Amino acid sequence: MKPRDWWKTVFDNTAWIDVDFRLRSDKCIATDVDGIIKLAKLRPPKRILDIACGVGRHCRILAEYGFDVIGVDYSVMVLQEAQKRIANSPVSAKFICADMRSLPFANHTFDCTINLYTSWGYFESDDENLSVLFEAYRCLRPGGSLVLDYTNQWWPSNRKIRRHFEDAGFRYTREAEFDEETGLYFGVEVYEWLDRREVRHDEWRVKIYRPEKLVNFLYQAGFTLIELYGDWQGSPLREDSPRIIAVATKP
Repeated sequence: MKPRDWWKTVFDNTAWIDVDFRLRSDKCIATDVDGIIKLAKLRPPKRILDIACGVGRHCRILAEYGFDVIGVDYSVMVLQEAQKRIANSPVSAKFICADMRSLPFANHTFDCTINLYTSWGYFESDDENLSVLFEAYRCLRPGGSLVLDYTNQWWPSNRKIRRHFEDAGFRYTREAEFDEETGLYFGVEVYEWLDRREVRHDEWRVKIYRPEKLVNFLYQAGFTLIELYGDWQGSPLREDSPRIIAVATKP
């Protein structure tokens, strides 16, 4: 298993960016954004912070809808890619390199903070993961909301996952599984460039909390009104829901 700070290197990989675009279409990203707007009851020009924004795909669509958007991520490389892509679009968004446990913003700066695709739970201790929620809360204005998209690991199909595709001399394989005893969701992603016989292995691990533990953390961070959904359409959360969409409001 990689050291505890696996996330410092896993995302500094241009092949990861290519795979992200292959696995998640623009239509999928747009569906996410529509869900965020609907469930958090947002209207432009509200100010939104995307925590762990990656290459800024959600930021771009939110900006197209008229929102004032800032994305933060730890990886300089993905932020450079995000900036390059937004520069080629008719809208603008700001991207900042930051650790999600210590965000470089004043209190009460944003109307909404978002954290998507299980980009929470990266850290070894509960206190570190809780600190991310405290930071998201601190940066929100009163009445603002956090939208957290998270894996529902108790959905049976999530227990063991294997993804694979091969195209034009490039092969990608992702194998992941869940350990219920430790609550760790862990796996390896293998990138192979067949023509030049180059292989890269990236191991990762994320702490997956039960819905009731997630709600408890949100209350500890200061949120009051907390709603859990099973998808971006606002369906009720069930055991067989593949995702948990938490919307938590700051009083």
